[in-house]
Amino acid sequence: MKNLAEIYEELDARKTPSELGELTSYAQELQRAGSGAAAKIAILIAKAKRTIFKDAEGFHAWAEEKLAFNSNHTSHCAKIGAMLLDIEDASFKSLASLSFDKLLPLSRLEPVQLSSLLSKEKLEELSRDEIRVKVCETLGEESKGSVITIEAKDKNAISIVQEAASLNLEDLHKIIASASASDTEALLKGGRNLLAAGIEAAQIKGQAKALENVEKLLASMLKDIREGRQRLASPAEIPNTEKTA
Repeated sequence: MKNLAEIYEELDARKTPSELGELTSYAQELQRAGSGAAAKIAILIAKAKRTIFKDAEGFHAWAEEKLAFNSNHTSHCAKIGAMLLDIEDASFKSLASLSFDKLLPLSRLEPVQLSSLLSKEKLEELSRDEIRVKVCETLGEESKGSVITIEAKDKNAISIVQEAASLNLEDLHKIIASASASDTEALLKGGRNLLAAGIEAAQIKGQAKALENVEKLLASMLKDIREGRQRLASPAEIPNTEKTA
């Protein structure tokens, strides 16, 4: 197994393993390295999708099992990695140093469009939202209105998440007590979406401790869910009201 420096050197030259086992080991080693490895992991994900997996189901199952990636994050990685594999060498060097959240909007562009944008802009000096604007302009979309709307929606969503996170157990028990069947479905769906987003954010930012904590939480929750399902599946005990002689 190559050390981290050797893996970085190979991927900086866009040399990737052809065997799935070695490719997986590279990606896992980069995950342990933390922040700064997102672009290189994305290259490996894209290579696996292109050359090893014939169907999306197997591809996503591999990423979930070996890298703990949800399907949304895996798809994002594949798009970014494909962009990095296809771009010309000079442009690759400029892109490989960018953060994941900047690379994602750029992955919407074709290689020619991307090269043109790189010739005019220093993307490393732009914010994520500024890059979004440049991408929209390159694609001929109405950038100002769409980005302002996205930013407003993002800020509103973040405030909702922060408010939900501030709820204590007493508040939640009140919600649970008054929840209808449709409310319960909404609670479960909302929790699932927020958890998936949190896991993806922790992966992007290399927050290994956060992932460790959520893994412990999920293990505990899984135990509670299984016990709850068993209770619901078991017929209720009928108290014996017969008088004994």
